[in-house]
Amino acid sequence: MSKPEVIVYSTISVDGGLDYIDKKIVLSSSRDFTRLHYFRSIVDAVMIGSNTVIKDNPLLTIRLPAYTGRQPYRVVVDGDLKLKPDYRVFDTTIAPSILITSIDNCYSEKTDLFRKKNIGVICTNRLTDKELDLNKALIDLNKLFNINKILVEGGGYLIGTLIKQKLVDKIVVSISPTILGLNKVDLIRVVLDKPLKLNIMNIYYDDLTNEVIISYKPDYSSL
Repeated sequence: MSKPEVIVYSTISVDGGLDYIDKKIVLSSSRDFTRLHYFRSIVDAVMIGSNTVIKDNPLLTIRLPAYTGRQPYRVVVDGDLKLKPDYRVFDTTIAPSILITSIDNCYSEKTDLFRKKNIGVICTNRLTDKELDLNKALIDLNKLFNINKILVEGGGYLIGTLIKQKLVDKIVVSISPTILGLNKVDLIRVVLDKPLKLNIMNIYYDDLTNEVIISYKPDYSSL
């Protein structure tokens, strides 16, 4: 089995921010939301980290006008098992959900609460005290759930960890014509020993919203 294709989609400010640290803002236009939901419609799963669940409590479903197709799996990475299964992303009556956590938590009573709600559970090793082996988790997603393409929507630690482990195949950033300043949440929230070089695949300018959408392919030989 191989790992699924991993696509990152993020809307960021011109100075590389996802949000403010101490309050919620919306960077996306309605057209950008449509683009995001289109990406959700062409993948098998949408992935986020536990901090994004706590902050936004998202549904992660496709909400395009007149869309009647299947909903992708909602995959949540929560190595420390901070979450409970009562967040909206774990409502399996709406769409299927999967929890990725550390093997330390695999057979705990708390993990069993997820299984009892028909939420898939994948357990993976820790590479460090904080960092999970996401390559193994991705391979398990392919093997156990036939997931071949994943859209990663955040947050900055999850995106950074996937990049650090050389698992991201494509990065799409929608650049909002906005500057946030120092009090922002960065797109990448891990330390990289070397800069990661990116090769541009496509550039699109939305002249109605002044958003610039750039697709990149990571060049991991630079790490």
